[in-house]
Amino acid sequence: MAHGKKYLEAAKAIDPDKVYSPEEALSLAKKSSYTKFDGSVELHLTMGADPKQADQQVRGVAQLPHGLGKQVRVLAFVQGEAARLAQEAGADFIGDEDTIKKMQALNAGFIRHVVPKSTYGAYGIEEDVVTIQAPTILIASSKVPADAIYKVTKAIVEGREAFGNVSSVMKGTTPQHFAESFGMPRHPGAERYYREAGLLK
Repeated sequence: MAHGKKYLEAAKAIDPDKVYSPEEALSLAKKSSYTKFDGSVELHLTMGADPKQADQQVRGVAQLPHGLGKQVRVLAFVQGEAARLAQEAGADFIGDEDTIKKMQALNAGFIRHVVPKSTYGAYGIEEDVVTIQAPTILIASSKVPADAIYKVTKAIVEGREAFGNVSSVMKGTTPQHFAESFGMPRHPGAERYYREAGLLK
């Protein structure tokens, strides 16, 4: 396999015949990284276990001492008594209509969603829960012919009831749901179908 210049330059700092200590290996991994994003590190262990044997399969979880290096904050969309309980449990923020607007300003893919009060009645929540959800968005390359995307869009929209028998999340969807815009341009093929179906003006 051919490697690029950056890879070859980084490889010069590593002696393939030397056994490095974990501290040295991690230090070299950081120094030799040439990507602009946070890379990952793989750990390979020779354990002498036979994974074909059920009693020799190795599974585990490693708790990193400093987490992932990011501050985790909890936003809870609850009302009434549930809001107080969420704060006592450690929630940093309680979501409301203003919170939804702020999140939509950051990401147009977030949409306001109302969970009917009957959903969590067993948990003592007797009111509708206003929250957000991120819809599933199918993305197609602009290089795909419009006719192909037209046929795919038509098949999904008009076959939604059949899809609902396979996946419950498709039940109750309407053609209008598919035609909604979330701040992203539609593929010409999809837009053509939506216009012909009267879903776009």
